[in-house]
Order: sequence, then structure tokens, then C-alpha cells
Amino acid sequence: MLHNDVEEMIYREIWYNEDYNLNTSKESIVIDIGMNAGFATLFFAQKDFVKKVYAFEPDKIMYEKAVNNINLNAHIKDKIVTANVACSNEDKKEIYVVNPIESAGIAKRRGKKLTDVKQIEVACVDSAKVLGTIIDNHYGREKILIKCDCEGAEYEIFFRLEEMGYFEKIDAVVMEWHADRRKEIENIFIRNDYTYMIYNNPGRTFGKCYAIKGR
Repeated sequence: MLHNDVEEMIYREIWYNEDYNLNTSKESIVIDIGMNAGFATLFFAQKDFVKKVYAFEPDKIMYEKAVNNINLNAHIKDKIVTANVACSNEDKKEIYVVNPIESAGIAKRRGKKLTDVKQIEVACVDSAKVLGTIIDNHYGREKILIKCDCEGAEYEIFFRLEEMGYFEKIDAVVMEWHADRRKEIENIFIRNDYTYMIYNNPGRTFGKCYAIKGR
């Protein structure tokens, strides 16, 4: 179900442009970091080779929209596990800024306190514990794929997963990078022996990235 122009744009990117159309002949699980309204979660869940999707969304409003969209798809909803939390580098509470454009997501507040925007407290979980447990449970049985679009939180998440050795177990990543820090994402993939492609949007501080484990 689409509620506004932003959700329509995201839906078209995923279902018509197929921005996250990662495929494999092997049975797989997908970890969706930044579920938003659930369009990517459902896109992966409808693929026969995907046996389970674990989806994380910190924004309660968007989380509830996603759960509603998932429930509208009775034939695949049992393949999906959701959580209304933010993935991070440790268990903690943090302040996130709500984008004034509805459905455009929330992002962790960085720097000084802001006074002219809506801010909410968000529960964050240690990615090495939560995502790591999922990875460990499926490693060796299914391919492990990650889709990530979390408005700049990807750096804390990825550094933490790398610190604990989980990039040795992740088979592929499709993601959007943010905050003009694409080189840090490249370095993670180089250090962990991935073949990767990073798209840059000239004049913008974000873009898409695709990476496959080189084994």
C-alpha cells in the first residue's frame, strides 16, 4: 500500500527499476537493514531462493506501515521476521532526527543538539549480537545476503560486523551509502576480499553499492 510520493518513488526503485535485484542459484537468507515501508523486504521474500528475511526498522511509524504491507501478502509473510530497532555498534539509546519529508526515513543526530526538527529516542542493538546471531545460525546452510539503506548508520554497523569477523560469512551486500564516505565502504570490501561496484551520484553525498564475496 502506497501513502505518498516518497513511498511511490521507493516502490518504483525496488519493484520496477530492480535496484536490489540480487539473485543466486543457492538457498539464501536476507538481512534487511532499514526496512522502511517493507518494499525491499517483500521484493526479496517473493523470490523462491530466499528462505527467510530478517528486517529491521527503527522508525515506529514506518515499521507499522511495513508490517501492514507484509500482512497484505499472506503467501510470503511467514518468511519474514521484523524488529522495530536500529542496528548499531552497541546496545544503547540514541536520538534520531525525523526527516520532514514523510516516509523519507530517520537518521541518527550527529553533532550539536537541533531545535528546529522533530527528534525521537530510538532503541539501538549491537549488530554483532543481533545480526551476528542470525548469520551464525544460517552460515554453512544458506547464502547470507545483506540489503542496507539506513541513512548513514551503515558505518557503525559494518565496522562492528567487520571487527567481529562477520564479513567472512556474508556472501553479498546491496546497499545505499551516505554521508559522502564511500571510500570507507570500499575499504571494508577490499579488506574482506569482495568484488564490488559503487555508484556515485555527482553532486550528491550518497549512492548505491553492490558487493559479492570473492570465494
